[in-house]
Amino acid sequence: MDFKRIEFIFLITFLSLNLFLAFSYFQGQAETTQLPESSYLDNIESRLKEEKITIPHDFSTQEKEGYYLSALPTNFEEREVTKNARLNDAMTVVEDLESIPIVDISKKNVRQEVESFVTNSEDIVERESYTYSSALSEPPYAFVYTQSFEGIPFYDGSSKLVVTLEDTANGRLTLSQFSQTHIEDVEPLREKQILITEHDAIVTLYLASRIPNGATIKQTTLAYTKIFSVRGKDVYVPTWLIWIENKDKELQIEKINAFSNSIISSGMSEVRKETF
Repeated sequence: MDFKRIEFIFLITFLSLNLFLAFSYFQGQAETTQLPESSYLDNIESRLKEEKITIPHDFSTQEKEGYYLSALPTNFEEREVTKNARLNDAMTVVEDLESIPIVDISKKNVRQEVESFVTNSEDIVERESYTYSSALSEPPYAFVYTQSFEGIPFYDGSSKLVVTLEDTANGRLTLSQFSQTHIEDVEPLREKQILITEHDAIVTLYLASRIPNGATIKQTTLAYTKIFSVRGKDVYVPTWLIWIENKDKELQIEKINAFSNSIISSGMSEVRKETF
């Protein structure tokens, strides 16, 4: 294949990606929930409490900045992973209890001991690129670590480390399995942009009737989530994730595009059955 043909293919790919991003942006703008110019939503916390909705804190109006990002899924077949590991489609490392030296863990110090395992284990690829996620973890049996970019984590199945534990006969815990996905070559696709605030995201859900009466807003977080893949690269957008528990104790996760203030999840909300 000659150089001009390669150059042409790269140009077409670049233009296609930018056209898609532009379309996504303007579509999001069209779908954006327009916040009414009324002071009655300035204090959304009071409105929620009137409808018996429990909130974790007053919602922040601080503006943050973020990017459209692209990244490559790490191919573990091309990395030196432990010989005992099992690879799922080259992108996920799974290592089971049988191949891991027994790690006996005290329930009292489980977080610290899992942290020590993650920090020192040679079986974990690029272990220094992960940080602990309290939002996704379910101690004492599941601890989740994620990658991040300029302080905003990736909450996506493409870039997480999950350490799973189980009970032992002596009342302690032991490591049963860890699984790992990873991304690399993370780079911005556009310049940094202002994001909607946590307060804006809650108002959007409220106006769209996505917060039922009597529900509990368990937590909120700003994170990057994958929106699509093109030619082997994943594209991520800043997203507000809102965990809402209804009267029946079902936990749903709402996602708001932090650029366009539009709800990402369509139709029914996602009901959390497992950790991402």
